[in-house]
Amino acid sequence: MKFKKLYSEQDDILKSHYYHLSKDSKKEYFNGLRKLAESNLSLAHCIQHDQAAKITLLATQSDLAKADNFLDYVASNSTYKTVDDCYIRNNKLYGSKKYVSGATFTDYSIVYVKNEDTKTIDNVFLWNNEYSTDISTFKPIGMEDTLTGDLVFDGINIDSTRLITSKGTAEIRHREQFMDIAFPTNCIGVTFGLFELIKNNIPHHSDLDKLYLDICVYEKVWNNSLNTMIDSNNDTEYYNEMFLLYGLGKKTLNALIKYILNNGTGFFYQNTKQTQIYRDAMIYTSHMNNYQKSVTEFNRHRKNYE
Repeated sequence: MKFKKLYSEQDDILKSHYYHLSKDSKKEYFNGLRKLAESNLSLAHCIQHDQAAKITLLATQSDLAKADNFLDYVASNSTYKTVDDCYIRNNKLYGSKKYVSGATFTDYSIVYVKNEDTKTIDNVFLWNNEYSTDISTFKPIGMEDTLTGDLVFDGINIDSTRLITSKGTAEIRHREQFMDIAFPTNCIGVTFGLFELIKNNIPHHSDLDKLYLDICVYEKVWNNSLNTMIDSNNDTEYYNEMFLLYGLGKKTLNALIKYILNNGTGFFYQNTKQTQIYRDAMIYTSHMNNYQKSVTEFNRHRKNYE
């Protein structure tokens, strides 16, 4: 079992069944996740995906979720991606699932796949000994410790016990709400962690004061959005808060990366554990489509430094 290794140094709240937590405890959970992301985004990201898989099993009342050793297992979870080429045909699963975090160390995976038999997109449960993994395809700068890779399927038999639920069902909403909050929570965590690294390793520039004010606004928005999203039963209100938080978070993180590119010292371009958070932050900007620009500048600066 790998659960103890993944969670061994974490606060008790991160080891909880999020699905069963009260509203106040859910806020405590996300504060704990944010704290972890400030120092180790890869670990926070893997815990996020493990929890999402467990929420899926709990919400659908899976037999595995009722087992006494349910929490002993560590899971990966992957939503539907347009680059995926996995599919179910004649009750067999073929192809590959792309970019799955924790591909090499999880005990089981829950993945979205196209079901050609039923014309739906279904969640499928698989033990790790039923597929092979390929981590050679994931070679970005940042989040290397997630050991992200592809899951490869070669005609796995899929019966009704493997089909957890389909995309768009009421049960899946619990997982999607968690992921909608967890991703920007990890984003604000890495933002604050990176800001502390900047303060301690770059001579002060006046632009840093403005960045700090932007980060304080971002933190206020995150706190308000966290309360609203956990409590909200209104879809419009919920998604407005989600997109506000998502957009502001990426804008703030991008500004910190730009600040480092403009003012940073050779410290940030060393390949050390201390500077891992900078590389992790860059890959989080990929959702705003300027990751490649940041990596190009990163490599240019690092070459000059070396």
